[in-house]
Amino acid sequence: MKRFTVLAFVLGASACASVNELRQKHPVATFSSSKGEAEAASCITSAWNDQRIGLESNGAALTREGAKFVIVSPASGYPSEVAEVSSAGGASEISVFAQASLDVGGRVRKRVDAAKSCM
Repeated sequence: MKRFTVLAFVLGASACASVNELRQKHPVATFSSSKGEAEAASCITSAWNDQRIGLESNGAALTREGAKFVIVSPASGYPSEVAEVSSAGGASEISVFAQASLDVGGRVRKRVDAAKSCM
């Protein structure tokens, strides 16, 4: 029983990464958009806010970090997905990062698809 408790704690703790920790991993998707970075970032934020994962909407928050826009979902607590939008010569480059351990019911694919709809 003690081993199970320790294992559950380790697995639970590994699912709680910060935004910066997620962004240090390889993105699950990277693509370009013909939209400017502000427009693309706003579109992704709206798409993620409108999207229901399971029975609820997890929301998304948009912030600007220097020259990049960062979209974090859920809007509070530990992030499950992060999208980073940067300028690419008049267009935008979008990278989506995700907690692989939280990919229940195709959640990550749904977030990537929603971000791609903003191309």
